[in-house]
Amino acid sequence: MNNPNHGSINFLKYSRDFLIAAEMVNNKSNETPLPLPTYFLYGRSIELSLKAYLLTCGYTIDVLRKKEFGHNLKKLFNEAINKNIGEIFEIDQNEAAALEVLNLSYKDKQYEYHPDRPNSETGCYYHLPYIEVVEQLARKLVAGLDGHFNESDDTD
Repeated sequence: MNNPNHGSINFLKYSRDFLIAAEMVNNKSNETPLPLPTYFLYGRSIELSLKAYLLTCGYTIDVLRKKEFGHNLKKLFNEAINKNIGEIFEIDQNEAAALEVLNLSYKDKQYEYHPDRPNSETGCYYHLPYIEVVEQLARKLVAGLDGHFNESDDTD
């Protein structure tokens, strides 16, 4: 992995901002199920963290915006795993499974816009993983990358 650049540092900053916003919505909500913006905000934090990491691996913002990756958390995650993000911190099976479930609705912007019809594969309008696990993953990504980026700065 290369040292973090301006783009990757900004992506991580925005990831942290979305994480804070998600935690605020989550902490203020007494509803069951949680409002959809909570899932969207955690998903955006995860997306930006993964993109911040991939930017340090030589990917460009233009490549990460294209359809191959776009908002697809699973593809971003798999690519980050291929680029050794696991050396920074371990993602457990529950977190990986929650990311997969979250991605089913996140990648198609269903948390932002109500789908006209259920997903043809699953028959569900929304996929809502355990919010505690999604929050744990988002926090782990931000904290792990923040520590790793700071570590990289120290070695310059």
